[in-house]
Amino acid sequence: EADGSTPPGRAKLYVCDPEIITTDEESKETTKSADRDCSQTIVETFMAEAWRRPVSVSEVDDVMGIFDTAYDGGSDVHDALEFALKRVLLSPWFIFRVEVPSEPESTVSQPLSAHELAARLSYFLWSSQPDAELRATADDGTLLDLGVLEDQTRRMLSDDKAEALVDNLGE
Repeated sequence: EADGSTPPGRAKLYVCDPEIITTDEESKETTKSADRDCSQTIVETFMAEAWRRPVSVSEVDDVMGIFDTAYDGGSDVHDALEFALKRVLLSPWFIFRVEVPSEPESTVSQPLSAHELAARLSYFLWSSQPDAELRATADDGTLLDLGVLEDQTRRMLSDDKAEALVDNLGE
């Protein structure tokens, strides 16, 4: 960052600017609140993408607790965000493709949720997480419609990333 530009990784993650620089002592508390609000937006957006599903308020609050501890302890907003985002990446929700049964006590097979289906499809065809379009169809539940599922599958197979299917099956 010697040239003053935003690092490329940061530019991709930051959906808003968490650092509002101020020298006015009276507005520091307002700045701190704005930093936290933007940081929470960044964390929530990142969590949903990394965990391949919508996240709950309590899950975001748990991760933001790490941010708050670091930020209130004197870390700058970027370092505090780094701690929070590392927590997201250390979660089983990121490391594993978790499928939670709707009826855990049942002994019969259960259908996948739209987000679980999106993850399975994407990792099978692309060896990667679902893209924004596939996530959107999972978010609105339309991916469970057979026509939408077929359209998404065809779209994904026509993408260059589908070469991963052939490469991985050949290994």
